[in-house]
Amino acid sequence: MSAQEYIKRAIEEVERDLPKKVETPLSSGYRPELDFSAELCPQMTNYYQGLIGILQWIVELGRIDIIVPVSLLSRYLVMPREGHQQQVYRIFAYLKQFKRPVLVFDDSEPFVVDR
Repeated sequence: MSAQEYIKRAIEEVERDLPKKVETPLSSGYRPELDFSAELCPQMTNYYQGLIGILQWIVELGRIDIIVPVSLLSRYLVMPREGHQQQVYRIFAYLKQFKRPVLVFDDSEPFVVDR
């Protein structure tokens, strides 16, 4: 299974909960440490943990554009809140909207190390 296929299937799993259109993986100005929404029940906590695991694997497959938001939300695996889960859905919506990111490397100037 390719990385694109894995991401597509992961998005299909959470499709019904995704926001419609997003420009960034996290809401502008969102600070997970200041989120005081309701704590998730044990069943939803387990679901949240699974979604974070999927996102961590997607980062390993090469989607480094989501590494910071996934890392921020990974800190709340033990006691996630509803706001954290909404941000996880937002990351999946971002992946759905921006399917094939491109990293551009400028090789016009050689890298020189002065010794």
